Amino acid sequence: MPRAHPSSRSFTLVELMVVVAILGLLATVVSVSVMQSITDAKISLAKTDIRGIADGAKLFRLEYHRYPRNIEELTDPPLRNGRRHPPYFEGSMIDPWDRTYHYEARAGQYEIWTLGASGEPGGEGEEADIRWSELKRSQTRGG
Repeated sequence: MPRAHPSSRSFTLVELMVVVAILGLLATVVSVSVMQSITDAKISLAKTDIRGIADGAKLFRLEYHRYPRNIEELTDPPLRNGRRHPPYFEGSMIDPWDRTYHYEARAGQYEIWTLGASGEPGGEGEEADIRWSELKRSQTRGG
C-alpha cells in the first residue's frame, strides 16, 4: 500500500472546519457593519433632503408671501405676474425608502417629514419619523 511522503502535508478536516468557521464569523461582522452604514446613509440623506425642501419653502415664501400649499408647488411654482419661476427645490421628492416626502402647510407654518423605513408613524432607529420641526430644533440647540 503506498504511503504519503513524509514531506507532504495536508489539512485535516478539523483544521478546514476551523478556517471555514473563522471566515463565516468575519463575513458576519463585515455584513452587519455594511448594513449599519447603509442605514445611517439613508437617514442622513433623508435629513439632507428635508432641509433642502425646507430651504425651498422659505424661498417660495419670500416670492409669494406664503408657504407652498403643497409640495408640488416647490418643483412647479404657480405663475407670478404671468411668468413661471424656476423650481424652488430640484432634488428628489422621494425618500430613501422609495416613498414621497410628506408636506403640510397651515397657519403660516409648515412641516416636512418621512415615516422612515417602516412607512408607519413613530418607530425608533431607521423606522423613526424624520421631521423638519425636530431637525430645526436640533439645529438651534447646536446638534
